[in-house]
Amino acid sequence: MLEFYRVEYSITDSNTKQKLVNWYAWHDICTDKKMESTIIPLGWDNIENVEINQCLNPQIREKKKGLVFGVHASLDDLYYNFKQWKRPNLNLEYNITYTPVVKSISDVIEYADSSLAIRYLMERGLDAKFIINSKNGIGAILNGIR
Repeated sequence: MLEFYRVEYSITDSNTKQKLVNWYAWHDICTDKKMESTIIPLGWDNIENVEINQCLNPQIREKKKGLVFGVHASLDDLYYNFKQWKRPNLNLEYNITYTPVVKSISDVIEYADSSLAIRYLMERGLDAKFIINSKNGIGAILNGIR
C-alpha cells in the first residue's frame, strides 16, 4: 500500500546530541516501500565519501592544516565550519528521517506523479470517477481506471 513520507535531513553533534542543521525536503515522497530512518556517522575519515543532500549545502575544502567541512543551517542563516586541526574528532551524525504523513485528497491530486496519486486514492476506496480541477479551472474526468 502506498504511503506518503516527509523527508528530513539533519546533522547532529554526537557529543552534545544538539541538532546543528535541520532541513525538510521541499516535497513529500510517495512509495510502497517501508521507509526507515538512517543515521550515518561522520568523521574525518569518511566525510568525503558520504553523499550529503544538497539542501544542506555541504562543502569540503582542503587547507594546508587539514580538511574543513561546512554546512548551512537552513532558517537561521548560520554556517557551521568544522576544521580538522581544531576538532580532531569530528563526531557528527547525518540523519535522514522519514515521517509518515496523512494527505488531504486535494494534496494527493496535486502530487507530481499522477499515476501514484490515482493508485493511492484507489487503494483507499475512492471511486475512479472523480474530477480533478486544474489550476485554470477546467476539470478532467477520469473514467475506467482499474
